[in-house]
Amino acid sequence: MAKVFALAIKGGMPITVHIVTVLFNSGDVLDTFVASLRAQSWPDWKLIAVDNGSSDGAPERLAAIADPRIELLRNRRNLGFARATNRGLRQGLSAGGKFFFLMNNDVAFEPDFLAGLMRDRAALDAEVIAPRIMYMKTPDKAWYAGGYFNDHWVFKSVHEETVPQGSEPSRMVDFASGCCLGLSRAVLERVGLLDERFFVYFEDTDYCLRLKRAGIPIHYVPDQVMLHDSSALSGGHNSRRFIRLFYRSYIQLLMKYFGLAYALRAMLRLGLKNIRHRDSSGAPAGWSIWVAMLHGLASSVVRR
Repeated sequence: MAKVFALAIKGGMPITVHIVTVLFNSGDVLDTFVASLRAQSWPDWKLIAVDNGSSDGAPERLAAIADPRIELLRNRRNLGFARATNRGLRQGLSAGGKFFFLMNNDVAFEPDFLAGLMRDRAALDAEVIAPRIMYMKTPDKAWYAGGYFNDHWVFKSVHEETVPQGSEPSRMVDFASGCCLGLSRAVLERVGLLDERFFVYFEDTDYCLRLKRAGIPIHYVPDQVMLHDSSALSGGHNSRRFIRLFYRSYIQLLMKYFGLAYALRAMLRLGLKNIRHRDSSGAPAGWSIWVAMLHGLASSVVRR
């Protein structure tokens, strides 16, 4: 273990890891997340939890934990993931933080998780780093095993779902999920914070595109593994709420990077493809997708 910590220290000084997480009625997942964090062999961490107007008692439960490494900030209402995350990042930056992790709280990880990431970060001299993420309910299946951008039909950020045998200990990727994304202070100062026009979803795709434009590589380290209860806090990947939030932000992303003509073409393609789609309750969802995309289009036009 001493060798691990030696590799993760730069300039002879230990690095405090600032972890920013956003709470929104996170009571069902919070205990597992906090237990994973407090069990870490890497002791130099600080959690900045930003609550987005939760009504389930989650912030009160977190505030009751007697751990000086945990700081709770409260928003009176749900301001969205990007805006809440930025509040946490600003708090960490003002405290002198040098390295940050954006991290969901519907996750779990082993006690050496942070130590492994910081060791790899130091060995690679990485300014941006991301672990492998597996489904919590099916831990042999990858939720994120690297990522790339694809523009063959409509632009999208792709989560790779295959973990090859004998893979490299690290590789550079185009896209990493905001579920767990490590960023140095230098990157945050150069590239900026998250784009608050994205209420939730695609703010990480946007940030990775900005990293790519700035020529900053993203290092993916598959040996460091996190478990993720995917979309536990939005009702699942096919819930009405997920559909509404996902497609709205998606069109906002297309408008930002590709313009109106591209966004309209993508809307037509996606609308026709999903015309018979049903959500997780079995209700028709085709019109819900259209409405969400139109909201994304309208908000992009207005903000221009």
